[in-house]
Amino acid sequence: MNKPTNSLKHDCNICSHPIEEKVLTIFNPDRFELAAGIVKGECERAWFKCAHCSALSNIRLDNNNAKLKKIESSYYNIDFGGIDLMERFNKIQNLPRDKSDNKARVERIVEFFNNWTAQHSKLNFNLLDIGAGLGVFADEFIKRQLNSNWSLTLIEPDLMAVDHLRKLSLNRVNIFDGRFENFPDKQKFDLCTLNKVLEHIEFPLSFLKGIQRFLDPNFGILYVEVPDSETVNYRKAEDNILGSLHHHLYDVESLGHVLTRAGYIPLLIQRVVENSGKLSIISFSTVRASFVRMASTE
Repeated sequence: MNKPTNSLKHDCNICSHPIEEKVLTIFNPDRFELAAGIVKGECERAWFKCAHCSALSNIRLDNNNAKLKKIESSYYNIDFGGIDLMERFNKIQNLPRDKSDNKARVERIVEFFNNWTAQHSKLNFNLLDIGAGLGVFADEFIKRQLNSNWSLTLIEPDLMAVDHLRKLSLNRVNIFDGRFENFPDKQKFDLCTLNKVLEHIEFPLSFLKGIQRFLDPNFGILYVEVPDSETVNYRKAEDNILGSLHHHLYDVESLGHVLTRAGYIPLLIQRVVENSGKLSIISFSTVRASFVRMASTE
């Protein structure tokens, strides 16, 4: 049975409290809804704000929800169909430092991680990048860490993106073509990154808890970057950030809430204005064992 968006009774997937405040209703299908066969007149969905944790949730009709789930792994084919991914990759990577969100992201992560591990003598590190996309982050990270002993593992479920990643032939990089839930590797990672991924996850608590088993208990760090929920107040309804494949949007409070409930200790959460002008929320977190160890060495 369809769940009408004008209902005031929805439970938040993050804190389980009822959410009642509707902040935006969208009636025109975006390109993903159209690709899923959802036409105008059938695509009603709404963004609701939770009064308890402040997260925004994208409430969709149940039958449309099922249709959209079927096309989630075809994101790049729908978004970039007919566009050469290598050409797009090169265009992004050739942006100057002051225009590139990605270059600033890598610098931000490297600086934080180096400070976090400054008192340790470990020389070899590994990174798990979940939702690697076009590989712009992985490529820039390798360039930034050219003289270090980092190895990277990339997880990407979209087969079009995976084919592109393999063509890049990145050094010291392993690629897993599937969903994170099916990732079989049992090794521990020093750094795990979720760059504009968590907003695509319908049930973020279980997803984040699942990542913990891959973090090194000595000083493993989880980096999360998501679009700022404030976007709903200044972007048009058809903006990508408010699109049908995003389940949740976060602010500083709500991202901290979901990380804490998932068992992490947030070390830094803040709003950033990216070089592109986008508003994003970024966070660095660790697991309790790592936090205790690091705190005891100071």
